[in-house]
Amino acid sequence: MSIKDKINERLKNAMKDKDSELLNVMRSISAKITEAEKKDGKVLSDDEILKVIEKLSKQREESIVLFRQGSRLDLVEKEEFQLNILKEYIPQKFDENKTREIISELFSKGFNNIGSIMKELNSYGNNIDKKIASVIIKEFIK
Repeated sequence: MSIKDKINERLKNAMKDKDSELLNVMRSISAKITEAEKKDGKVLSDDEILKVIEKLSKQREESIVLFRQGSRLDLVEKEEFQLNILKEYIPQKFDENKTREIISELFSKGFNNIGSIMKELNSYGNNIDKKIASVIIKEFIK
């Protein structure tokens, strides 16, 4: 079952259960996916859908910070609920130690510049945080 199918199924269940908060989140996700598909003129793959969901997740994280600064705890709760739903669809990224291990292994295999290592890390898909990987690679190169 694709991610899009899972989202649509959960959307239907939220309608049946009359869970308005969950329904709002699922409609938001579905709308963003549909918007991206219309923009690109094609059906999105699971990886492309994950990118849309990650973008939504980052927006929620930024909103939480801003609402906390503005002492809007009611909105913080709402955003945190939405963020938790979004995170259910995002695969867990490797931690820093696992990323360091992978990069160390690549260096031992002869990869010695940022470009070639980052290209190899793409084979791990969304499991590696590219920002963390970039910092670790720079440490190895020095």
